[in-house]
Amino acid sequence: METGLVVKSFEHDDGDEVICFTVSDEYLVSASRRLLLRQWNLEDQSHVRTWKAAHHSPILSICFDSSATLIATGSVDCTVKVFDIVRKYHTHNFKGFSTGVSMVKFYPSQFLYLLFAASDDGAMKIFSLKKNTQLFNLTGHFERINDISFHLSSNTGVSVSRDNVAIVWNIDEVDDSLSISSRKLVPLMDVAEYVCCMSPPSSIEDVCSSEDIVFLTAGQKGVLKFWNANTGECVKAFGKLSKDRKVKSDLPSITGAVYCEARNEIIASTFEENIIFYSLATLKVTKQLCGNLDQVLSLACFDNEDVVAIAASSSLIHLYNWQEGNSWLVAGHSDTVLQLTASGNFLASSSKDNTIRFWRLDVAKFDLQCIGIGVGHTLNVLGVAVFPLDCNFVASVSEDCTIKVWEVETDAISVQNLHVKWTSHAHDKQINCVCISPDDKLIATGGHDKLVKIWSSNGSALTTLRGHNKGIWSLDFSPIESLLVSTSGDATLRIWNLLDYTCLHSLQGHDCAVVSAVYLPSGSQLISSGTDGLIKLWNTHSGSCDLTMEGHQGQIWGLAIATDSIISGGSDGQVIKWRDTTDEVLTAKTEETHMLLKMNQDLQNLIQTKRHVEAIALAIKLDMPSQLFALFSNVLSSGSQNDIIGVLSKLEDSDIFAVMNYLVKWNTNTKYVFTAQNILEAIFRILPPDKIVEHPEGKNLVENLLCYSERHFLRIDKVLEKSYLLDHLWFKMRDITLPADKDASMELDESHSSVEID
Repeated sequence: METGLVVKSFEHDDGDEVICFTVSDEYLVSASRRLLLRQWNLEDQSHVRTWKAAHHSPILSICFDSSATLIATGSVDCTVKVFDIVRKYHTHNFKGFSTGVSMVKFYPSQFLYLLFAASDDGAMKIFSLKKNTQLFNLTGHFERINDISFHLSSNTGVSVSRDNVAIVWNIDEVDDSLSISSRKLVPLMDVAEYVCCMSPPSSIEDVCSSEDIVFLTAGQKGVLKFWNANTGECVKAFGKLSKDRKVKSDLPSITGAVYCEARNEIIASTFEENIIFYSLATLKVTKQLCGNLDQVLSLACFDNEDVVAIAASSSLIHLYNWQEGNSWLVAGHSDTVLQLTASGNFLASSSKDNTIRFWRLDVAKFDLQCIGIGVGHTLNVLGVAVFPLDCNFVASVSEDCTIKVWEVETDAISVQNLHVKWTSHAHDKQINCVCISPDDKLIATGGHDKLVKIWSSNGSALTTLRGHNKGIWSLDFSPIESLLVSTSGDATLRIWNLLDYTCLHSLQGHDCAVVSAVYLPSGSQLISSGTDGLIKLWNTHSGSCDLTMEGHQGQIWGLAIATDSIISGGSDGQVIKWRDTTDEVLTAKTEETHMLLKMNQDLQNLIQTKRHVEAIALAIKLDMPSQLFALFSNVLSSGSQNDIIGVLSKLEDSDIFAVMNYLVKWNTNTKYVFTAQNILEAIFRILPPDKIVEHPEGKNLVENLLCYSERHFLRIDKVLEKSYLLDHLWFKMRDITLPADKDASMELDESHSSVEID
């Protein structure tokens, strides 16, 4: 919880959807849509067991008892079942509901084994595990009961329902029995998803006494409220994300919460799949964790490069700190944020609410302060850009085909209405993007009309660039040259020369629409992303693609540049930080080159001193088959096969198998076969057949060697057969012409009859 990083993850192998789960100190048990219960060990993340739930319909709720040996489940089939996870059997089956059981919770008493269960129609029943029977049927709610909480020392319980009502119950333990009655009905004016009954924390002691019992509710309006259980009054409300956020429908509804006693915090989950930490000591938000980002539409980096702003299919802006792993949700817009652009510690945002907002980053508080709102566009604002040198001006483009330049007071301490410096009807179709040149003198816009237009900062149109076959998606100026890059739905990028307004390069490589492109700080390279899920690194001078990166599972909509990294976000909800490893790669290559030079020199020294074993081992390490063959040939020519055996016997087994790999190629050439066969025979004398077969590549090596070895021996056999013709010719020639000297003839006969083919 300190860093916000995921430390453990549990997943069903078959992709079965998890409906609900419960956690104890040791185990996690989940219920899936296929009516399976799975148990995991939290310590080592091991899967303990899976068993079929006794229900006939999906399970809606599940909980552990205080001993963590029993779990109770409530199902759509209107039944409640209890399982003993230690002894691994089904202990109880309770019926009597007319609708699905939406909530189950064990009563936290050490003496009474009671189970509270509630259904969608507002009925709540209390079951005794000892007697295996229903004790009470409580009425008062008329819709689904979401939660119930107990305060044992005051004999109090509080239940909340979708009927916007909380009921305070008197729960009295008499000997081994229980009596329960309704004490007070409290109208909440909100659908509470969570309730926690407690003694008053120090933050509300000014509005209630220490003897009072209060309960905290959290629900659809995104506000947490403390209520006095005795009077039914709301004594404190807190939890809005921002004072600027005034539209009720935009407040994040809280879907669930839990009280962390160790941190004295309420940890709530929202409908937008974020997790928010509320301190009960200060009644303020202490931490926020971004859950599923859905689609990441835009990214922006500040001067403090540890902080990145994210727009992700939401009216909220997500701030994330890479260094600390902390995140923060900033409210302001009333509809989806479409584009973010940062300059220094200032951020501009555009939205579907037809407005732009200008923000100032408070690094110390890790928050954004809205200091300006621009109202004037009549349709969705698709693009926004801050002037790099003078942050007092912002440009925006919209579906209404207009471009506006706004004046901003960057030192404002409160929200100001932005004033339009100039506006112009720029394109015939919606304008998708806008960017400002590094010297603040030029503005570029691109739209669905396939055109790129260049404007001066005072609003005069300079030129129109034509060449793309589909709409323009993004634009960016080079930081060091008079160049502009544009991306289009025609799957190409174009680099334009702003001196003569000509196209220098048309970059092709993406298979689908290219939706974003940004120059690197050096200006000699740029990166692009597309709907094909690829990020490409381009050389701006040659127009070649230097690198293609894969990491996303869908379209990549957002790119942002930091000093030594690239940040990308896409439709898969992922934000990936790519680190620039150019210097590291160059350093590694230089070191590798130096090392190879040194090893080559060492090899030559070993050859000169005839230290064949060490030379052969080093040649194998350097992967130099030609040098290795020459070494073996020298050993064989200066000695015998026993010398080869002596050399190989001193090598490691891994080196010998490396030699066998080389032998496969040498054995295919008759020029090298003599040496290869001698080496092969030596290896077979050293290594037993079992060790060769056990090696992962042993069988393949033997098969490859055997194929050509059979050919070589067959060729030798044919030569031997043909050599017998010499004997035949000799005997025939002797019968025709006999030498005069009979003794010399017989001596010559003996010498030729004993011809052997080696």
